[in-house]
Amino acid sequence: MPRPGRVGLLLFGYLTERKGPLEVLDALRLLPTHISKRTALLLAGRVDPAIDCAIKERCSALARERPDLWLRIENRWLSRAELEGPWWHAADVVLGALPEICWIERRPFMWGRPAPAGQCLLKNTAW
Repeated sequence: MPRPGRVGLLLFGYLTERKGPLEVLDALRLLPTHISKRTALLLAGRVDPAIDCAIKERCSALARERPDLWLRIENRWLSRAELEGPWWHAADVVLGALPEICWIERRPFMWGRPAPAGQCLLKNTAW
């Protein structure tokens, strides 16, 4: 887990080009240093072999250019329990879809409101 005080981004599911992990990594390279050092990204899920090399290249570039950025890749299938665990609750922005729905967390009491598949939904802890 990243240190407190960072904005947490979570991109999960089977990570294909269509889901946009390459664009997310490219966008992080454009962040000013004072913002990137307060940013954390977890890519959680199997990476499509077709983009695996491109993901690794971008991650290497980020490690060189933005060393204070917290970046982690869990290149494996994650159970729903893992996805709904500490990372889900720590993330400020959740990108991804489960087979039929996306989830948006509504703190402190409600979470799991269904939304159309394929949408990117922001979690807002102030709700």
